[in-house]
Amino acid sequence: MEAIMERKGNKVFTEGMTATIPSTISMIAVFGRNGFIQGGKYSEDGWIYVNGKPVKKWFRNVENISIWFPILEDVHNLQKRYDAAKKRYKGYADKVWRPAFDKVMKVGRAHARVTHKFEGEGIDPWWLYEANKYSSQKGICWDWVKKPVKPINIRIGNAYYRASQRLEDLGGRSYKFRIVLEHALSMKVGVIEGAEGQILQYKVGNRSYWYKKGQFRWEKLAFPDDNALVREA
Repeated sequence: MEAIMERKGNKVFTEGMTATIPSTISMIAVFGRNGFIQGGKYSEDGWIYVNGKPVKKWFRNVENISIWFPILEDVHNLQKRYDAAKKRYKGYADKVWRPAFDKVMKVGRAHARVTHKFEGEGIDPWWLYEANKYSSQKGICWDWVKKPVKPINIRIGNAYYRASQRLEDLGGRSYKFRIVLEHALSMKVGVIEGAEGQILQYKVGNRSYWYKKGQFRWEKLAFPDDNALVREA
C-alpha cells in the first residue's frame, strides 16, 4: 500500500511523519530523489537538517542529471570541471581510441566480445566490426553475430571495443558537465535586465558566453566551444 502525502505550504505529512521542503519545488522532485526523512528540513543550502543539525545532503535534477544544487552558484568551478572533462575525453581519443580505430581500418574486419549489459534473448555477445574505407566518410560499422568458431583479429577488435566503450563514458561525463554549466549560467543570466533583441556577452574568466534577449528570457547564442562558421570578405 502506497503512502499518501499531504502538503500544506512547505510542510509535508505522511503516515504520522512530517518534513519541511522549499515552497518552490514539488514533493515528487524532493522525495522521489532523496527519500523522506522524519522531521527533516530540506534547506535551500543543500542540507537536510534534523533538530537543527545537518544530517545529509539532498539533490535536485537538471535534465535528469542529479546534482548537489549549491554547486550551481560557482560557475567558475563548473567551467573548470567541464574543461577538465573535455580535456580528458580528447586526450583519450587521441592516445587510445584513434590508434585502435586505425588498426581496425587497416585490417578491415575484426571480431569483439561484448562485455556490457544488453537486452535480447538468444543473442551471442559478439560483434563484427567492418571498416568502410571507400566512401567520403571513412568509418567503422558493426553488427551482432553468432559466436565465431575462429574469431577474426580478436585482439584488435577487443581493443577497439574497449576503447569505444570508455570513450563513450568520457563523452557522457563531459556532456553532463556542459548541461550543468549551461543551467548554472542561465540562472546567472536570468536575473539580468535587458530589452528584447539585445545581445549579452557574459564572461567567466577569459571565456565569453553569448545570449540574446527574447520576449521572455535570455536565449543562448553561442558558447566558447561551439562550432562557429566564419566568413571573410
